[in-house]
This record gives sequence, structure tokens and C-alpha cells, in this order.
Amino acid sequence: HPVNRGRLCIRGQASLQGLYNPDRIRQPLLRNPSGEFQPISWQEGEKLLAEHLGGLRRKARADRIAVLTPPVTGSLEGLIQEWTAALGIKQLLIYEPFAYEPLRAANRITFGRDAIPHYKIEDADVLISFGADFLETWLSNVGYAHGFKEMHALRDGKMGRFIHVEPRLSLTAANADQWVPIQPGTEVFLALGMIHVILQERLASASLPRTQARRLQAMVRSYDPETVATRTGIRAEDIHRLARLFAQADRGLAIGGGVATSGRNATATAVAVNLLNYVAGNIGRTVVFGPDSSLGRASSFGDALKLTGSMARGEIEALLLFDVNPLFTLPRSSGFTEALEKVPFVVSFSSFMDETTARADLVLPSHTPLESWGDYEPRSGVHGLQQPVMQPVFDTKAVGDTLLSVAKQMETEVAEKFSWNVFHAYLLSRWEQLRQRVAPGKN
Repeated sequence: HPVNRGRLCIRGQASLQGLYNPDRIRQPLLRNPSGEFQPISWQEGEKLLAEHLGGLRRKARADRIAVLTPPVTGSLEGLIQEWTAALGIKQLLIYEPFAYEPLRAANRITFGRDAIPHYKIEDADVLISFGADFLETWLSNVGYAHGFKEMHALRDGKMGRFIHVEPRLSLTAANADQWVPIQPGTEVFLALGMIHVILQERLASASLPRTQARRLQAMVRSYDPETVATRTGIRAEDIHRLARLFAQADRGLAIGGGVATSGRNATATAVAVNLLNYVAGNIGRTVVFGPDSSLGRASSFGDALKLTGSMARGEIEALLLFDVNPLFTLPRSSGFTEALEKVPFVVSFSSFMDETTARADLVLPSHTPLESWGDYEPRSGVHGLQQPVMQPVFDTKAVGDTLLSVAKQMETEVAEKFSWNVFHAYLLSRWEQLRQRVAPGKN
């Protein structure tokens, strides 16, 4: 596999425990008038959901239905989009607590791209990480761990050098050739100080236009190493050394994330890291837009707050949650807990009785990935097929099968748009379309 080379992260390895977890929801549940959950059949649960959504649709109130999904890709993403469009649902949010918004915002500001690029760690001679724990949780840790192994291997008598900037000695920092402890929240000043040195000593890439160099030099004029040293706790001579090492590398790469992009200056830090790559000539070489990460498709925190506001005003009459837990992951200050109480009909497709599911009116538990057909597009152009490795442990159901069943129980104009009886058939049709795009005319 071009991303993980057949390996799994620790959470992927632990998914087997989720499969057999005794706390899994074992059958559909409906909240009774006394407020307790009682088991019901799938036929009853799907009929209830179809009737409720159909009723809102007939009253021209489909705009009062909201859907929250995790960052699903591939065929399930396509089915959810077709299903919500057929019902007239306008509010579809791809909810991800760690959506890397500062990184995406920085890319919009500096490059005009609302996306997360591919970082070619394996091609870097010098890698400087500003808090990005790419060996732990950042973006694609399995793929980047493989890239790190390649860049750190001996090639032509040389090996890449990795410097990690972070206040604490994390697992990623412990694997670095040099760990640079820094005052928390000051990573942005170090990046700007390095840019200052690179431009002042004329070490910038030859591809950097002079007009841009002058503008950037004016921008970072006040971030000389001596000033930056007082803010960051890093010596001025070390700032000079890091800047020269980075600029003089044949292929350098700076990445920013983790603790460095979790404070009030998160976007500013990501912008500074982008500019550091820009002046060193790394854009298009070790920082490549296209293929972009699928995580870049997630809705923003602002979108989640906007939906919460609509819920609080009583403008949402049905909320469908596909294996997300915003009651736990959104900050208490968002008001989501209080807003959820004002939604008359809440449906959860979660496999576990998490905080949000515990407040639902109807629970239609989904299969785990090890019980499901599916596919996944971790970054543009990379498609992976997923098949079940065993029969379902409990009386759960694939989300795609549930959506198709509900659609077929609604008005003809909705039902006739879905000719597939099971999600597996929908998946095959999507992959046939993919095959035709990739290799047209071939069987």
C-alpha cells in the first residue's frame, strides 16, 4: 500500500478489542416514555426513522434535518451525499475534532489552497519539526514513520538529519537527532527568526523572486535572532545555525503541528512554517499539493458552532450522528450540551454508548470496520478496498445498508434513486466507475 506499506498504527491494532468489546451496543434501541432505552428490531427502527424524516420532508422542513459524519471517504461518502441530497437535507457536516484547521487556514493564506498537502519526509535531507508529532498521531503517522525511516537511512554515504522543536521530550522528539526545547507557544518566533537569517545572509532559494524576498525581509525585520532568543529561550547562535543548516540543505522540509499549533497563535505558527519552506524553495519538492490529505475535507469548528446555534434556537428538528461524539469532543463553552436538549429527534449510529449516543432517542448501531465492506481514500488518487473478515458479532448493521433500507421506505421519488438493495452492491458499482476512469475500455 503506498501509504502504510501494509502496517497499522497502534489504534488500528487495538481495533480488535473494539470488535469484541462487551460494552458494544448489541441491537437497535429506542428511548421509551420513561426515558429508558428498550431493544427494538431493525425493521421497527428503520421504519421509525423513515417515517420521521419523510414527515419532515413532506412538510418542506428537510432543511431542519442535520447530519454529522466523521471524515468518511470513498463509496460511503458518496452514498451519504446522494442520500442527503435525495431527502433535501442541506446541513451535512464532516465532523473531526482534530481537523488541522490552523494548517488549512495557513495554506489558504499563503498558497490559496484550503487543503493539507503531502509532506515528502522520505526525500528530505534536513527535517525540522515544529511540534508535529508525526511518529505518534500527526496526520498519517504510519506513512510518515516509513518516510522517516527512509530519510534517516544511509544513502550515498549520507543520512538525513532530523531536528525536533517542542517544549517536552515526546516520542517524536526522542527519535530526533537533536531535540530543541523551546518556551511553549513561541515556535512561531523561531520560524520567523530563521527566515530573518536566511534572507539577511542571502541563503534563500534562487527561485524566490526578489520582490517577494524584499517583502518578506521587511515582514521579519524585527525578528532578529537576538530578539527571538529572549522570547524562545534558544540561543541566538543556535538560531543562526539552524537557519543555515536548513537553507543549505539540498532538500529541506519544515513541518508544524501538535502542541505548536494548538494555542492562540496556531495559524500564525503554521503560516511562519509555510514561509520558511517557501524561502528555502521546498514548495513543490518536499511540500506537494496534490495529492492532498482527505482530512482537509473536514468541516470547520465554526461550522460546528453554527450548527450548535441553530440547534439552540430550535431550528433543528432531527439530528443524525454517524459515529461521532460532539458532546464529548466539543468544548463545554460551545453550548452543545444545552442545544442538544432542544432537538426533538436525535439518532445515533454509534457502536458504543458514548456521551452523545446516551442522549439519543433512537440508536441504530453500526458494524465495526472488521465486519464491514467499504473503501477509503486517505489522499487524492489512492483508493483502498475493505472487506469484512468475519460475521458480525452482534445484531448491528452497516451504515450503508441502513441508509439504503430507509430510502426504500420513503416516497417513490426518493426510493427510485437507489436501485441497490445492499451497500456491497453500491460499492461494486462505484468501483466499476472508478475502473472505467482509470482504465477505460478494459475488462
